[in-house]
Amino acid sequence: MLAVRGTGLTTAAVRRDFALTAASGSLSKTAQTLVAQGLLTTDGGAYRYDDPFMRGWVILNALPDIGRTLPVVHTP
Repeated sequence: MLAVRGTGLTTAAVRRDFALTAASGSLSKTAQTLVAQGLLTTDGGAYRYDDPFMRGWVILNALPDIGRTLPVVHTP
């Protein structure tokens, strides 16, 4: 999800597009936990991968599992 969209992670449209059944509060809490663990950064409510290699791994390995593909150089 972060590899495709860097903002609006808790919106109804994003939850629908990625078949996320969790409430927006739960998704926000998860993102905040990933920030605390140093896997994501946040700037004005927009979440981003702190490590470009992790982001590239997600694009190449995780997105195809949900039927999405992007070039590794994709920027949200």
